[in-house]
Amino acid sequence: MTIGANGINVYEQLKNASLINVGLEGSYKFCKEWALSGKTSYRRGTSDNNLDLPFIQPFSYGTTLSFKHKFLTLSTAIEGAVKQRNFSSEFGETASSAYTIVNVVASYQFEFGQKNLVLKTGVENLFNRYYSTFADWNRIPRMGRNVFFNLILNLL
Repeated sequence: MTIGANGINVYEQLKNASLINVGLEGSYKFCKEWALSGKTSYRRGTSDNNLDLPFIQPFSYGTTLSFKHKFLTLSTAIEGAVKQRNFSSEFGETASSAYTIVNVVASYQFEFGQKNLVLKTGVENLFNRYYSTFADWNRIPRMGRNVFFNLILNLL
């Protein structure tokens, strides 16, 4: 146990459960440089006595708009989920709130014969939203705004 822990989780097997998972993904290229992609998913899980199962993601969505010209790539993505309505209070779960976050990324690729170098930078959770997902224990929030820089060297 950990200092400040609130009990112990005990898991047991259910006799029967029903799971539904429906997803839809698609993409469209407007022209050579511009592309749009999106995805949605819905999951529902109930036990044999019609109780909600824990850790079942609510309706979620995401879309990405990308621009690629020669060695430059720019993209912006929106992802999120609706408020969790089917949560398992019997298993100690609480509802997660709806959220939407925005991410932006830019990269540039340099070629050196058979090898290449990619410089990549971006901002995740651009508007610094306070949120947690269905899978975050005790609703501990996800990371706020995050700025990153990557240097990727491909030697193969």
